[in-house]
Amino acid sequence: DEANKIRTSPNKDLYCRMAEQNVKPYCSLEGSIPLGGSTLDGLVSGWVTMVERSNGETSRSVMFSEVHNGESKTYYGPIPVVELRILLQNTGFSNGVVFLPDQHFSVDASTRRKGEKMLEVSGDDRFQRRVLHVERRNKNDHSPQRKAFGREMCFLRLFETAVLSVHIHARGCNTTSKFCNRAKKIQILVSIDGTTRPLVVPFHNIIGHR
Repeated sequence: DEANKIRTSPNKDLYCRMAEQNVKPYCSLEGSIPLGGSTLDGLVSGWVTMVERSNGETSRSVMFSEVHNGESKTYYGPIPVVELRILLQNTGFSNGVVFLPDQHFSVDASTRRKGEKMLEVSGDDRFQRRVLHVERRNKNDHSPQRKAFGREMCFLRLFETAVLSVHIHARGCNTTSKFCNRAKKIQILVSIDGTTRPLVVPFHNIIGHR
């Protein structure tokens, strides 16, 4: 037991120092364009990146459904879509776990003159939000009992991380640079000790991005 303490203490100390400074852990699943990061009272931290296509354009063919003469029909049409990768880490809640409730994501693109939101792409399973990976400290860990009702995407014990993929309908943004200029922030709901709270991640304009 003493030997185990000696081996694990340096790692835990490193995690603590990273959490204090809100240092983003390494993640190979992130997008190539960093948008922003934030923390919720030091308990949960989030970092958002964007996956950029080689040509910098956002047009994607998306499936839509509509009812015509009582019959449901599907068709495909082009709309601007960007994929965001959200890296979440439980950085300071040790008295239990942090739950990520299933939720609809949107990006705030409001200006001084009007409010505007870019909503998550819906209706096409290819662009459905999903958890790409959860980094567990204990590989044999089982899902704990949640104190709040509803579905969750995942849960995080202390210092564990998760990566989400979210596709946003980037209305009016035919290139990723336009999206970067217009997007202001994203809100991520997390459940801590039975209370759902918002983690707001502000975006930073990227100078020099094409």
